[in-house]
Amino acid sequence: MQYTVRVTRLAAGWRADVEGLDGGTVEVAEWAQLDPEVRALVADLTGVWIEDLDLEWADA
Repeated sequence: MQYTVRVTRLAAGWRADVEGLDGGTVEVAEWAQLDPEVRALVADLTGVWIEDLDLEWADA
């Protein structure tokens, strides 16, 4: 499954919004946390295996 993730820089970290996925928003303090947190969120919300996700990252 492919999803587009829009990333926004916040004053205290980063926010990622997964397009077309209700509840598909995550905020983290560190850039390194973004990918694993987004993958875990999408997997939880959709039931898709993390390994089967194809994320396309874009600026918001």
